[in-house]
Amino acid sequence: LAKAEDFQTGQPGQRPIELIFYQFPVADTYLLAVQNRSGQARGDATFDLFVYNGQIPPQFRVGQASLGTPADARVAFAVGAVHWSTDALEPYSSQGPTADGRVKPELVAPSAVTNASYAPSIFDGTSAATPHVAGAAALTLQAFPHFSPADIGDCLQNRAEQLGGAAPNNQFGAGRLNLGEPAAGE
Repeated sequence: LAKAEDFQTGQPGQRPIELIFYQFPVADTYLLAVQNRSGQARGDATFDLFVYNGQIPPQFRVGQASLGTPADARVAFAVGAVHWSTDALEPYSSQGPTADGRVKPELVAPSAVTNASYAPSIFDGTSAATPHVAGAAALTLQAFPHFSPADIGDCLQNRAEQLGGAAPNNQFGAGRLNLGEPAAGE
């Protein structure tokens, strides 16, 4: 149906990326094949498949290590998404660990929310969750103008409502955003 043949040899500077754009005519199960043409692939690389605007059956989804760039950067504050009413991790919410084993995301925040801009529809995705954290960071900085970016992140993570077992973890990070009441001297 479609193919990409950008032959890669693993040379420095060569990006190991293939892109295929195809509009499937019917909802069905399709097969994807990756060929090691020259037999030189090391076999220790991670294979990431991203399907945009498609439905992957649950038995084929792997959430672990699904965090992409730039959220996997050391200085990035990654935000995952949970349903606003149940705290259930949204199926599209990327998870850690990073390629070098770090725990990500830092926090999760509400998704599937209502607001004036999207009414009567819901505002969904990490695109909805992330502004919650950005707003909380701004309020924290307003209350504590001496805080560094790291201090703000620590404050938000320390106040998070723990979810998913021991925190931090690779699904919920430190937990769901929760500013709570300000602590004296913070």
